[in-house]
Amino acid sequence: MTTLPLLRVDFCCNDPDNGLFAGEVEAIQIYDADPVLELECWGYPRRFRVEVDHIVLSGKRAAYHRVRHGIGNWCWDAYWFEIDVAIALLESMHRRDFFACSLADERLFARWRSRAPFDNVTRQLFRGVLERVASRQGGRPL
Repeated sequence: MTTLPLLRVDFCCNDPDNGLFAGEVEAIQIYDADPVLELECWGYPRRFRVEVDHIVLSGKRAAYHRVRHGIGNWCWDAYWFEIDVAIALLESMHRRDFFACSLADERLFARWRSRAPFDNVTRQLFRGVLERVASRQGGRPL
């Protein structure tokens, strides 16, 4: 197990009719007590695959440390990532314009909606917010 703080990221990736894995993501959410970042797909859900130690979301691979099915309800699964991995995944989805930001901290919302590429300032902004969230989430997988 890693000693780095891990961030829980929830993916809406299960069929709403039966709770079984659907192979696609409709939304992504990061939260502690309240949502910090909610992303919804533009147009149609994005392809999603889970392998032994990583996910593949629209071709972008991201290593995870733990997964839990049915977070909140059966449509959502939670994955725990290192902060750098979560930022790289978010940056990839932003760059490809796959998700619209429906809710976020004002600074994150403005950066996401600006459509400007992630720069070092943006990465540091996301890092600061996500590190605080990870620490409030407990920082490590259960």
